[in-house]
Amino acid sequence: LSPNATLISDNYTRSVDLNDFLEEAEWVLTKVKGEHGWMFMTNHLHNGNKVECPINYVVWSEMFICPICANEESFWDMAVDMQSKSVLSEFACDSCNSILKKKDLEPLFESKNDLGARKVIRQIKSTPVLINYSFQGVRYDKRPDSDDIALLSQIEDATIPNWYASFCMPEGEESRRNDDKGLTHTHHYFSKRNTWIMSSILEIVKHCKHKRLLMGLLGSSTSYSTKMIKVSIARVLEGGGLFSFGKVTGTLYTPSIYGERSILD
Repeated sequence: LSPNATLISDNYTRSVDLNDFLEEAEWVLTKVKGEHGWMFMTNHLHNGNKVECPINYVVWSEMFICPICANEESFWDMAVDMQSKSVLSEFACDSCNSILKKKDLEPLFESKNDLGARKVIRQIKSTPVLINYSFQGVRYDKRPDSDDIALLSQIEDATIPNWYASFCMPEGEESRRNDDKGLTHTHHYFSKRNTWIMSSILEIVKHCKHKRLLMGLLGSSTSYSTKMIKVSIARVLEGGGLFSFGKVTGTLYTPSIYGERSILD
């Protein structure tokens, strides 16, 4: 009579061997980290040598164009004041020194071939502006370097081998509020690497004994891996800060400055 009631009743009354479940869950995580951990790695310079380190989180910023001189720059570099650790309501263009507000800026768009949407799409361009990573138990901040940009380009140019959700957003005022940014499909709300990792987890989990439990955990984890993550500028600029950003709730708003971390975390 009620599919939801049947689902809830079945899961409440289902007996699960906790140790067996934990063993399988750890196996899944180890397998996926072994295959895709490289996507969230960065280099640390130690004694003149590059050492690969795990990324804790990345801060991304949308790109905008100065309406006066057509200078292209990230909103982070335009509006974030490093001394006061805040986003300025008015700021000067680095190129022409014009005093601007965010409403004055024009978004910078880029076109790319989207295999998920099966067409060429036009999206507002975003760029990484800060990477937080760990080396020998200590957290560090860095601006993305050429190796980080090359890694992201490698991921963007690759084809995700497994199925992933790439549905067009349903009709409705709220669900289509980001069409003007080019976020028209479900996978547009995730980074390419997180979409790739999620698709791999789904492919592995569907063959697992505890498939439904693992699928449920994956579903509950995705909300912290979207582009709808608010960044506390004051906290993130404290130096080596923790990922203490908050989810945007009750709306599909995507901030101009947002945080990204691996769904495996």
